[in-house]
Amino acid sequence: MKYWLRWLKWLGLFGAFTGTAVAVWALIVFLAPDKPASEVSVPATVAPEVKRAPTARKVVKAPVKVYAGDTKAKLKLPADVIAAPQEDVIASTQVRGSERPQTITTTINTETGESRSFVKSDPYPWFALEPRGEARLSVGYRYDGSGLLKQVVRLSATQDLIRVKALTLGATGTVDSDGRVFAGVGVAYKW
Repeated sequence: MKYWLRWLKWLGLFGAFTGTAVAVWALIVFLAPDKPASEVSVPATVAPEVKRAPTARKVVKAPVKVYAGDTKAKLKLPADVIAAPQEDVIASTQVRGSERPQTITTTINTETGESRSFVKSDPYPWFALEPRGEARLSVGYRYDGSGLLKQVVRLSATQDLIRVKALTLGATGTVDSDGRVFAGVGVAYKW
């Protein structure tokens, strides 16, 4: 019996050490300077469904409706696109941030020249690397050992590492204003 207790103790210490190391790594990654936001639009990645699909030429019977004026500059398109008079914006859409992959498709009606954009939520991948992190500063109350409420300020950081369908595996760490520290790993379901 003592052997199992000793083994569990060492396993707990190993887990605490590993969790702390992962939390420190996550804090370093989170606090590292991030790349600045892009000042110019970049070409979108082609959806896997059409990457190898054959293409065809269609003759448009009606003039195509385009956004005129300084639309290309307002959208911060690349300089070569802004300077090209033959390139016009036919559709532009902004998608609210999501943890779910999305496909945005723009179509053009060859009879009327109208274009439309469609957004489709794609299924979660079975396995993917998940580079998202979060740091949070919170103020709240925690019960101390005597059953009384104690006000604390909590700094927490999480770093997602792996996604399996809708579940995310990652590291987390918290530091409270009274000196209590927690480091560990966990699984999250986000909505």
